This record gives sequence, structure tokens and C-alpha cells, in this order.
Amino acid sequence: LEVLDDKNVVAQNVQRVLFCTGKIYYDLFQMQKEEKSTDVAIIRLEQIYPFPHNQFEAIMKKYAGKEFIWVQEVVDQTSF
Repeated sequence: LEVLDDKNVVAQNVQRVLFCTGKIYYDLFQMQKEEKSTDVAIIRLEQIYPFPHNQFEAIMKKYAGKEFIWVQEVVDQTSF
């Protein structure tokens, strides 16, 4: 799959959706585990080109009304 959903959260409980690629996912996942966060979903984009429009749109619909954030790097690991 080109877009991997977060299997560790329930969509109804999510307030914020983080999109990322590559190894930054593992930093975010570690922070999610340490904080026992259930209101932040981490979505991994495994392919950007060609962009997986259908899979991305399905994620956007699943988490409609939530805050969406693109994560390029983690600077401050004290706030998730």
C-alpha cells in the first residue's frame, strides 16, 4: 500500500492526524507509544509520486473534521 493508516487508534477518538514519510514515522510512533496517545493518528505515505489520490482521499474522509498536519521533522519531542 502507498498510504498506511494508523492501526493503533480509533478514528472517532482522533483529534489530530499527522502525515509523514520515511523514518520520521518511527520517531512519531515512539512518541505515540511513550505518551500512550490515542487521539493522534500517524499516517505514513510510502509513495509520493505518482501520488496515491484514492488512498489519500479515503484517509481524509475517514478523519474528516480533524486537524491535519504534515510532519517533516521532529524538533521538540516534549509535545506530541
